[in-house]
Amino acid sequence: MRAQPEHLTHLARTNPAVTIQVLPFSAGAHAGMDGPFTLMSFPTGRDLVCIESPRASLHLNEPEAVELYRTTSDLLKSDALPPKASISPLTTIAKDLS
Repeated sequence: MRAQPEHLTHLARTNPAVTIQVLPFSAGAHAGMDGPFTLMSFPTGRDLVCIESPRASLHLNEPEAVELYRTTSDLLKSDALPPKASISPLTTIAKDLS
């Protein structure tokens, strides 16, 4: 399991196209408590939200739904550690798993 946080740390340090932000447990309740989602934006066409679970997958492209998830994403990013500060907890996790 140590390889996963090490890989994320490597990506955060070397790939400018990748942004990783850690939301620490100390943040408490947060906007993402309903569960994971993927927000996708496209240069042409409608933006899309994908919500996956073990039994189903839901794709939303209605502007109101996409905007709700965009707001949720913005709130999560503002509550999370900044990208550079997020490397330290990933490094700690990797060390704890060794």
